[in-house]
Amino acid sequence: MSKNKSFSKSFREHVRKFTIGENDFEYAISFGMLSSLFMFVKGLFSYFILDATLYYDGTVELLTVVLLGALFLFMVLIHMQIIPQNKKFTQAFIKTYPYILVVFCLLISFNFLNASNQLFSFVIGMVVLALTQIYSLKNRIVLFLFAWGSYLILYIVFYRVPSDTLSYVSLVTVAILISYITATVHSIIYNSQKDIIYEMNNNSKMISQSIEQLEETNRELRLSQNMTASMLKITEEVLKNENIESILQLVLDEAMELIPNSQAGSILITDENGNFSFAAARGYRLEKLKKIKLKYEELYQSSLDDPFEPYIIQNLETFDEVHIGRSKTDAIWSTSHSNVAKSCMTCSFQHDNNFYGAINIDNFTSETIYEEKDKYLLKQLAKELEIIISIHKLYEKALRPTKIDDLTGAYTRTYCMKLLIELIASDQYEIVSVSTLDIDRLKAINDKYGHDVGDKYLHFFAKGVMNSGIKENIFGRVGGDEFLLIFPHLTEQETKEQIKQIRTYLKEHKFVPNSSEEEITFSAGIAIYPKENSEIKEIIKLSDKRMYQDKRVEEQN
Repeated sequence: MSKNKSFSKSFREHVRKFTIGENDFEYAISFGMLSSLFMFVKGLFSYFILDATLYYDGTVELLTVVLLGALFLFMVLIHMQIIPQNKKFTQAFIKTYPYILVVFCLLISFNFLNASNQLFSFVIGMVVLALTQIYSLKNRIVLFLFAWGSYLILYIVFYRVPSDTLSYVSLVTVAILISYITATVHSIIYNSQKDIIYEMNNNSKMISQSIEQLEETNRELRLSQNMTASMLKITEEVLKNENIESILQLVLDEAMELIPNSQAGSILITDENGNFSFAAARGYRLEKLKKIKLKYEELYQSSLDDPFEPYIIQNLETFDEVHIGRSKTDAIWSTSHSNVAKSCMTCSFQHDNNFYGAINIDNFTSETIYEEKDKYLLKQLAKELEIIISIHKLYEKALRPTKIDDLTGAYTRTYCMKLLIELIASDQYEIVSVSTLDIDRLKAINDKYGHDVGDKYLHFFAKGVMNSGIKENIFGRVGGDEFLLIFPHLTEQETKEQIKQIRTYLKEHKFVPNSSEEEITFSAGIAIYPKENSEIKEIIKLSDKRMYQDKRVEEQN
C-alpha cells in the first residue's frame, strides 16, 4: 500500500515538473510517452464508443488497447528514470519505438472491416508517428517506406488485389507523403528553434525549482507555526497538570502529529534508581511497558559518540535482541498493536546536564521512511522536552511545600483533600474507599527517645505505607499522627486486605532507634463513598469514628 502511494505521489510530482528534455534523446522519450498515451486513449475510445460490428474481432481490439497501455506505462517508467535511460536496452528501445508504433497502427487499422475506416485510422497513426521523434533524413525515409510497404502488403493479403487497388494505393501514398512532410517540417522547425526551445525548457525548470523552494519554505513555516502552537499548548498543560507522565504523553502525541509517517512512539525517562522506564506511549500498551526497566547500557544512545544527536535505527528487532536480550525484546514488542517496527527514530534529552531520557518515533512499514528533515524536527522536539521538564521541575519545586509534607513525604492535608474531591468529581469510579490511619504509641516513642526520634518514627511509618506494594492510592498526612489512605474502586473487604498488607510489611520491617527495635502498629477505620454517604466530610468523619473504634478494640486486646 505504501509503495503504491509512493509511486502515485512521485508520478503526480513528475507530471507537474514535465519538460520535453534537454536533448534529442530526452525529447524522443517525452514525445514517445505522449504518443503512446494518445494511441491508448484513442484505442479505449474506439473500443467503448464505436459499434462492435465495425471490427473483425473485438478481442483483438481489446488486446491491442491493453498492449498500448503497457507501452505507455513502460514509457512513463523510462521518463521517470525508474528504468535507467543510459542503459543500452533503453536506448535501443527508443530507437525502435517508431517501428513498434507502426505495428500498433497496422493492428488497429486492419481490425476494421471497412477499408475507408482502415485508411482513416492509419492516417491518424501516421500523423502521430510524424511528431513522435526528430528523425534524420535517412531514418525518415526508411520509417515511412516501412509503414507504406507494410500497409500495402496487409491490404493485398486482406483483399487479394481488388479492382480499385490502384486508386487505394494512391490514397495510401498521399497519406504517407503528408505524414512524411509533417515529420520533415517538424524536424526543420525543431532544429531551427532548438536553442530557444531548450532555453524555454531551462526557464521552465528554474521556475519549477523556485516554486518548489517556495513550497518547501512555506511547509517549514507551517511546521514551525504548528510546533510553536504545540509547545504553547504543552507549556499551558505543565502549569495545569502536576503529573509528569500526562505531560510527556501530550508531548508524544503532539510529536506524532508533527512528524510525518509516525505510526507509534514512546518516551523513556530515568527513575530515582538510575534505571529507565516508559513514561508515555502510543501504539503500545503502556501499562505493560511500564513493567520493563532498562539500564543506560541497554539504550541505543549508550553506543554513540554524541548521545544527544537524533538517529534512525533500522531492523529494530535485531538491535534490541543484541543489546537488551531476547526476553526484554519479546516483552517490549508484545505490547505493540502492530508488528515489530522496521524503523525507529530516536533522540535523547537531558536535565541539569545529565542524560534524562529519550523520545522514540516508530514506523512499521519501511526501514527508509524517515529523512534528515525528520531527524532535525525530532531534535527540536527533544530540546523543547528539556525546556518543558525544567519548567515542570521548577513548578513542582515551587509547589512542593503545598503538596508534600516535609516530614513524612505523604501529601499534605489540603492537597490530599483536593485530590479526593477531583477523584470523586471525575465520575470514573463507582465507589471510593476512604481510610483513616492513626499511628499507635507515638507519645510513648517521643517520651522514650525524644521528639527527633518521634519524627523519624512518623517518617518510617509513611515510607512503610508507600513501599508496602499496595494498590494505586492517595496517601496524605492530615494531623500529627493521623493519615488518610484513599483507594479508587475498592470495596471494604479489598481495603482491609490492603491494610493487612501494610501491617505485614511494618511487622517485617521494624523501626530501629538507638540499636533497639520497635514494631510500628496503627489503627484503621474504613468508609465507602457513596455507598455509606455521599458527602465527603461525612465519609471522613465516619472513617475517623471507625478508626477510634478499632483503636479501642486494640487497646482492650
